[in-house]
Amino acid sequence: MQTSTDGVALTVRGTGVAPATFRGSLSDLDTLIREAAEYVFGQARPALWAAYLDSRERYAEAIAFARSAVGRTEPVERARLFDMWSDAVASIGGSVREALSLARQAVNLNPTDWGAQSDVQAWLANVGDEEGACRAGEAMQGLAGGRPGRAPELQYASWDYLTWNLPAASAALFADLEATNWAGSNFGPQWATLAWMQTLMHDPESAHLLLATRATNNLADMRPQCCTR
Repeated sequence: MQTSTDGVALTVRGTGVAPATFRGSLSDLDTLIREAAEYVFGQARPALWAAYLDSRERYAEAIAFARSAVGRTEPVERARLFDMWSDAVASIGGSVREALSLARQAVNLNPTDWGAQSDVQAWLANVGDEEGACRAGEAMQGLAGGRPGRAPELQYASWDYLTWNLPAASAALFADLEATNWAGSNFGPQWATLAWMQTLMHDPESAHLLLATRATNNLADMRPQCCTR
């Protein structure tokens, strides 16, 4: 970092990180540090940075970043980038067919990208091709070696919604919340989704309790019936 009468210049560089300089006034230092940290994050872990942008609903940034970064990544990382790009397009209200094309590109690059596999099913169902979505779900299960298998249970959500296998879907979502101290690993704590499933399973009391207490971290007594061990 260099200071002068004109302000501050903060330069970052590292292995695999192209040098970049962020300039501003001394009062902007906190902002410059955040921008530099975000730049390093995106350079070092492109797919994870795109996922972070998605999770913060910074979808336009995620799309722009993924578009610029896919050319400098290896296939597995590139597949994750395409899938995060896909999620951002769908979440921002863009073309679901574009989101489907991006998710398929991710699967082509890495067939065991289970998140992309799940998204292909979701987008196919969204555009009205439920038969295609079912075929994609069956293919995913075959590739994973059955269920349970190599694919995380949470990534079967699209298949479970298609087949109305809500006990399995809610169990997987609850287990994910429990394993991450209620933060959630799939774009944040999806309290509303779990409550929606509880309601459909004729358990409105659990749904109301979940929504009423979601801001606390005390969910030990809130396991839905289907999740009881």
